[in-house]
Amino acid sequence: MKFRLKRLGGETGPIDRLIEILAADGLLNDDEFARWWVDQRIRFRPKGNIALKSELMHKGVSSDVIVGVLLSPEQEKMLAKDLVNQRGWQDRETITKRLLSRGFSFESVAGIIDEMAQKE
Repeated sequence: MKFRLKRLGGETGPIDRLIEILAADGLLNDDEFARWWVDQRIRFRPKGNIALKSELMHKGVSSDVIVGVLLSPEQEKMLAKDLVNQRGWQDRETITKRLLSRGFSFESVAGIIDEMAQKE
């Protein structure tokens, strides 16, 4: 927020005071924002941990906060599996390309492919 306000031509002193006031009132909280962001991604545009981490870093969230909100490997695999079932992807190559492009880890993708191979 500080960067954006400075870009608009604001002075550092008033910007710092504004940020302090917002943080004190609980309106500026990276933890809450990061949790909300991950929740929205899980619900509406499923993405894996790699993409989530990249998006949050781009938004200026610290690495410590990001590590605390990312999905566990099991959660990421379940999300990827649900996405595959929802979209009806059946071809291994399609599944691999689509999931990797959405930021899912190779371990999650390989786990889903292995499960498919066991069913055949």
